[in-house]
Order: sequence, then C-alpha cells, then structure tokens
Amino acid sequence: GGYNGDGTIFRFNPADLTVNTATGTSTITGLQRIMDYDYNITGSSPESYPLFFSNDGFVYSLTPEGGLNDYGVLGKFKLADIDYNATFTGFTTIPGFTVIKTFDSKSGGYIYGELLEYQGHFYAIGSDGNGSIMKISKDGSDVTVLRTFYQNEGSNPIGDLIKHPNGKIYGTTEYGGKNGMGTIFSVTDNGIFNLEFQFTDYNRHGQYPRGLTLGPNGKFYGVTFYGGNNGWGLIYEYDPSNNNYHKIFDFIGNAGAYPITSVITIPGNNLLFTTHQAGNNYGVIGVVSIPGVGQSTTGISFASSFTNNDVYYIYGKPQYDPNTNAVYYMGYYGGTNGVGGIGVLTISGSTYGKSTIFSFNYSNHGAYSSNQLFVKNQILFGLTNSGSPSGAGSLFKYNLSTSSFNLIKALDYDSIGCYPDLAALTEGPDGWIYGSTNSGGNNNRGSIFKFNPTPTTT
Repeated sequence: GGYNGDGTIFRFNPADLTVNTATGTSTITGLQRIMDYDYNITGSSPESYPLFFSNDGFVYSLTPEGGLNDYGVLGKFKLADIDYNATFTGFTTIPGFTVIKTFDSKSGGYIYGELLEYQGHFYAIGSDGNGSIMKISKDGSDVTVLRTFYQNEGSNPIGDLIKHPNGKIYGTTEYGGKNGMGTIFSVTDNGIFNLEFQFTDYNRHGQYPRGLTLGPNGKFYGVTFYGGNNGWGLIYEYDPSNNNYHKIFDFIGNAGAYPITSVITIPGNNLLFTTHQAGNNYGVIGVVSIPGVGQSTTGISFASSFTNNDVYYIYGKPQYDPNTNAVYYMGYYGGTNGVGGIGVLTISGSTYGKSTIFSFNYSNHGAYSSNQLFVKNQILFGLTNSGSPSGAGSLFKYNLSTSSFNLIKALDYDSIGCYPDLAALTEGPDGWIYGSTNSGGNNNRGSIFKFNPTPTTT
C-alpha cells in the first residue's frame, strides 16, 4: 500500500481512537501517513520489521526488499524532522530520512529477524545464501559482514541473536555444519567468530536445532526437532563458559515427539515443554529438571499425554502465572466440544496436575485458538480464530478466581476484524490491552484493536 505500493510509515494518537460500543465500529480521527517507501531508494515491504526507537534519538527503519541491489535498506530519521501539520498528499517522505545502507549480496542481504542493538551498533542476520552476520554502525559509515556462513559451519540461521552476559552474541543455524545437522555459533562485537558447537551425532546431539533460550543460570537451553536416541527430538543444555553440550532428555513414546513450541522456565529449576506428536497421538506436556553441576542428563519429572478429551495441539507459548503457580495454555482441538479450550498445569512442589478448565462452544465462545494467552491479576485474556456468535472469532476473558467465562467481543468481518491466527495480546503503557486480527476490517486487511481490562470495555 501507500503511494508506490511499497508500504508506509504512519502514526496515530491512541486518544484519537473512538469506539462505538453499541455498533462495534471504530474511527481514528488523527491517523497520519508520514512516509511512503520507495522501492529503489528507501526499500519495500517492511512486514514484521518494527521501527527501532534507539536511545541515540533516531528511529531506524529496516526493509528486507528493495534498494538498488534488491537486498533491502536500512535507514533512519528523527521525529523532529516530521512536519505533523503538513497535509500529506501524493508521494510523502520525511525530509531528514537518511539511507544508511543499501544491502547487496556481499553485505548479507535479506535480513532475517529483529535488529540487536549492542554497544552502539546493530547486529543482524542476513538470510541470502547460507546466511551471514552483520554489524552496522548507526550512522551507516561502517557496515561489516562479521561472517558469511559456509555450509561446513552452518546454514540457515534460525531464531534471533541473543546477547549473553559474557559479552558474546549467540545463535543457531538449522542446517549445515560437519554433518549438515545444525550448529551453535558466537560472535564478538569486534568480529571474532567462533563455531561453538556442531550437531554431528544424530543420537547424542539431535538434528535441526530451533533456537536458544537463555536460562537463569547463564546457560542456554533448546530443542531439536529430530534426532536423539529415538529420532523424535531432544532437549539440550549448552554452557558457553566451558563449551559443554549436555543432552538433557530424549523424547520417546509417552514423553512426546517432535517439539515445536519453546521450552519455558518454571519454578523448581525446571523446564516445561510441549510436543505435537506421540503419547496418545495428541502430543504431550511435560517437565524436565535443569541438570545440577556435574550431571550430563536428567530424568523427566512429569509427562502427561493429551487425549481427545483434553485440549491439545498447543501452538501458542504456554504462560506461567506466579500468582497461582500454574501454567496456562490453549489447545486448538479437543475439550468437550472438540473445538479447543483452556488448559492448566498446576504446580505444587514436585507434583503436577494437567486438566482442562474450560471447553469452548463454537457458537457461544469461539473455537480453534492457535494464540497465546495473556495473564493479569488472575484473569486470562485470549483470542479464538473462529466461532462465536459472528463465526469470525472472539476476544474473551476467563476469571480464575470465579471460574467464569466472559465473551468480551465477538469479532466480525467488517468493523472490528476477524481470524486472529497466531496472534498475541500485549499490554500497552496506558494499561490497555492491544491485539490484532489477520483479516477483516474496513479493507479486509486486518485490524489493530485495544480494550480496557478494568473494566472490560472495547
């Protein structure tokens, strides 16, 4: 969209948002388009790349496409350079917008994931070819390719770059390395690259790592989709202080297979996981302990197979609530009516209990949620992808204290938006909760909405 069809930068004041609760319609009186992207100059299609507001006073823009070389553009501007009183007609640009870098094949190109700001520079992953790691000065005077991956040291870097307290930046590649099964790498701010670990043994290391999670002990934890003794994936620990890799757990049978969602840390020095297969063919939720010093592996603390009576196929990341000491999640299928619902894993010391706390009814509540719950003050807020009185999905809350479900809003095709697939609710600085839909709205391109959780209005 926009003048050139390459996308836009816009702004609006939340105070200008007016919602008619009787009709469900909304308007934003002060929305302003402040810049049109231009394919050859400023780039194109900045989808999923947020503007980066740096502490140096600049706002940074990143596009994965466009520029003279068609490999994307990094630019910057200051909010003070925008004349907000101007009438923006025709092609619109920001007078002070500066192109920092037009990427090409030599500088990585096709940037993947978000920028990491560290010690006055940006770090990014380029996905062209086997992938690359780039270091970019904020003024654009120095763009350094810290590493261009070769197949024997990794290919297709996956997940975001993670800054470790030791000063290094870590990441994983899904493929490549000695046996083509993936790698863990690090890079310093001055460009010293190190291939930290190679997944070379299908049984001991696993195959195809899915990114890293930094634990509270300074060690990394992750899963592989394949491999392990049973071929169904594994959970591992990597200690950057001594470059030690420890397999924590092999997925097998009733303990699940092919993990997709992220592990999360929970009390008791434990990791919680979910899988989509094995068990009773509906996946598994389980807990493994983080190994103690000197331990190379650990046994499973808890594993419970989902059945068709449970809610199962968990696509959204489970959420731990310290107030109730429990983990909450939504299943895409299952429950009393087969269209999913809300599940809980209670924690009492080393005792865990899995149960379904609410089953969705297609017409009344919504159905088929692949989204992530938002937990606040013992209330679960969530979205369903379809169903509800409108058939277009729903926004709801579930009160843990009273075990009561409330339909906040039935989404619709026109005024609100519909089908919030893989969406997450998030709290804004104003205390309101914000969400989005994939389709619907006035232009059938989706929408952004907000609601006040206390009281619950839309």
